[in-house]
Amino acid sequence: MRTLKYFFEFVLVRTLTGLFGLLSWKNIESLSRLLAPLICFAVASRRRLVLANLKLAFPELGQERRDEIAREFWRRVTLTTFEWLRISVLSKEQLESCAVFENPEVLDVALREGRGVLLHSAHLGNWELGALRISAAYPVAAVVRVQKNPFLDRWHNNNRRRFGMHLLTHHQAIKETQEWLKNRGCVGILMDQNLYKGGVFVDFFGIPAATTTLTALLHLRTASPIVGVHVRREGLRQILRFERLQATAQEFPQSKTERAHELTRRLTAQIESWVRAHPEDWLWGHNRWKRRHEAAAINAGSKNLAAHEV
Repeated sequence: MRTLKYFFEFVLVRTLTGLFGLLSWKNIESLSRLLAPLICFAVASRRRLVLANLKLAFPELGQERRDEIAREFWRRVTLTTFEWLRISVLSKEQLESCAVFENPEVLDVALREGRGVLLHSAHLGNWELGALRISAAYPVAAVVRVQKNPFLDRWHNNNRRRFGMHLLTHHQAIKETQEWLKNRGCVGILMDQNLYKGGVFVDFFGIPAATTTLTALLHLRTASPIVGVHVRREGLRQILRFERLQATAQEFPQSKTERAHELTRRLTAQIESWVRAHPEDWLWGHNRWKRRHEAAAINAGSKNLAAHEV
């Protein structure tokens, strides 16, 4: 039954891709404005999560301003979804016109160091178009999660490979990414989603969030430079700005575990700065702080142990 369900989901998505492939970018933008309020109303649990997340992140803002951000978020995430449905018919010329580099010289300089580059990014703007644009210009491997629906997973990954992107799954991440970096390629990692197990807790908007240490561990093992990729939406275009993380291992604590934790904290702070600059662009419908109560329990246990030792 599950396989049948996945197959019908795949057929639905492929039907929609055919329909959206007939529309212009401007038509898609108009349609997103029309349908975003309906989609927001239809997914009540996500609507509540978006508002709850905005309240956690921006308690200093009034409700009116948070509602304004939420409305714009729903319009943009709807537009991003509609754009994703056109990826399979997207030409390289269209890709280059709708996703634009702002300062590619930052990435060029990092690549010339000869140790590959760790591309650090987040779910901002249309992150899929941004990743495709970079892979069309540079040798890129992306660390991706396997989707539950195998039909959609295969189709989506084939679209990602259209412009040269190489894909690595999480269970391959350490070994294969190190090999890719040795060959002087770029490895893209999105680290702004909740980890369901493992990782470390670092503050994101002042609230503990379970976060992957993959980028930090790879940097400490390979000394590959880290370049942040801030994707922001301007109308129908994605602007990709590259930001070199200026940090050396000497700045961090002596323990490898502490170094990875500190670097992960810095990378998360960089993502937070991007989200603060353009809050409508981030994926507020994701339960980023799902494990914060676990972090609170760990902190409480540590304090109790310290008090007992004293």
